Amino acid sequence: MDNPTTPTLSPTPRRSRQGLLLDLLFVGLMIIGMLLRAIGLDWGEYHYLHPDERFLVWVGSDIQPPSAEQNWAEPPNTQNANWRAKYPEEFPDCTAWGGYFDTSCSSLNPNNRGHGFYVYGTLPMFAARYLVEWLYGHSGFNEMTNVGRALSAFVDLLTVLLVYLVAASNYNRRVGLLAAAFTAFAVLQIQLSHFFTMDTFANFFTLLAIYFSVRLSRQANLSLDSGWRGFVRHPYFLLSLAFGIALGSAVASKINAVPVAAMLPAAFALAFLKVPEADRSRWAVRAFGYLVLAALTSLLVFRLFQPYAFMGPGFFGLKLNPQWVSNMVEQRNQAAGDVDFPPALQWARRPIWFSFQNLTAW
Repeated sequence: MDNPTTPTLSPTPRRSRQGLLLDLLFVGLMIIGMLLRAIGLDWGEYHYLHPDERFLVWVGSDIQPPSAEQNWAEPPNTQNANWRAKYPEEFPDCTAWGGYFDTSCSSLNPNNRGHGFYVYGTLPMFAARYLVEWLYGHSGFNEMTNVGRALSAFVDLLTVLLVYLVAASNYNRRVGLLAAAFTAFAVLQIQLSHFFTMDTFANFFTLLAIYFSVRLSRQANLSLDSGWRGFVRHPYFLLSLAFGIALGSAVASKINAVPVAAMLPAAFALAFLKVPEADRSRWAVRAFGYLVLAALTSLLVFRLFQPYAFMGPGFFGLKLNPQWVSNMVEQRNQAAGDVDFPPALQWARRPIWFSFQNLTAW
């Protein structure tokens, strides 16, 4: 008589219990992160002690979504007289509000509402302003503060999720949970979440671009079918497209996010090392096509969400706005300490590692 075979215990139930525990820990972490960012959003009680937030709330209260029904008896407050004198054809005296892409006359352009110096991104500003219009039907300092701070906290909570996804895809879920915990409890992120500034938005879209580049670098399907169908159907297509959208949104939130563009070429370089030598030439040509796709997509998104970097008045009016360029140059000079500007004095007589030291410590 044959001896019965001793059944082998499957490790699946144990692994599933571990997975469930990690899921519960992550959900709990997200709830704590949400509470840390949501509690105290009325910080300051509308006294506007944060100078950047005060300025952005001021701008958001002044700009107005364009409407075809608007018919203004008085000319709008367009670009200042100096710019109209320099560029009379590009900056006309408007007798009516222009459309979304009409830089010289749009009611959404901060320059046309008395703010001749505006160097922040317009994507977060427009998102908050349109949401304010939808919720309240009008804009004001308190309304912009309520909506702007809530949006800032929300996108930073999404950043915690992205950190988890990036770390989990590169290592495992336990490492992802640890990384998410570090960013959920980061003092700087919690602080920035309580104010309507561009930082949390730029941070989120930057992490989103990093996430898609990591996904691309770890893509297992390295074979590239010929033809347009093969180009579109490969996972690289959607990942490159998504990266371009994230990059364009990051730059439209804060211009200094431009270096994030290097992430996608780096991702393709890592993937290139896995390609058999015989296929590398053809693969490199196809990868270049995906890089062009991502670049064009990012430029399109930037055009849509930072429209007043260009002159318009239509979508294809792609000549750079000289006032926007001038503002960028002036802001760079301020940051470099070449201009006697009070906020820049905080960097005077500081070592080169000052920022890194504070970011690491706090």
